[in-house]
Amino acid sequence: APKNDATVNTLRPTFTWQHHKGNTQEYKLDLAKNNSFTIDNQTFTKDENTGSPDKYDPTLFHYTYSIHEFDPGLDRDTYYWRVTALTTTEAATSEARFFTVAPELTLTGVTNYPNPFNPNREITNIRYRLGADADEVKIRIYDVIGSLVKQLDNCPTDGEGSSVRQKYNKVEWDGRNGRGDVVVNGIYPFEVIARLGDKSVSARGKVAVLK
Repeated sequence: APKNDATVNTLRPTFTWQHHKGNTQEYKLDLAKNNSFTIDNQTFTKDENTGSPDKYDPTLFHYTYSIHEFDPGLDRDTYYWRVTALTTTEAATSEARFFTVAPELTLTGVTNYPNPFNPNREITNIRYRLGADADEVKIRIYDVIGSLVKQLDNCPTDGEGSSVRQKYNKVEWDGRNGRGDVVVNGIYPFEVIARLGDKSVSARGKVAVLK
């Protein structure tokens, strides 16, 4: 996995394969944007001792390689991948397979900092992470009885990028309501709402104001 012609909804997919390892010492995973493995080629290695034996065939081993959360992810594109089993004297390479990276709209990592914050001295940053580019993002901030305090429109709509630095979007709130007045001390629940076409996702957080 990923299976041939699959669509994956993450920038950091997991690759799995199985092999009767014999005297294999290492596996090499090749990843590229063309089937000759010359465009944006990446190579990862996996030691043969990291495999898990099959439940029914003890000579068959299962291997997994995952792109780490803190490593650069893939682009939204089509990729080809193959695995080569290496011994001290020879190499055996699998058939190349391809998949397309096309994340769905998701909304995660909603938080804010500093929290609590003093709007007389600072602003708070509301952060969120989108799985794909959205058509629209807005943030609604409420008081504890559910009345709307402020709506922040035209928020960043960028989906997570392949770089670790391109994970989160950030929106500032200065602690003022829709009339421009600084709010009183208290807890202010907020909701981030993202829309892509006819699909919407939302997530909530809480801001503490302490002056």
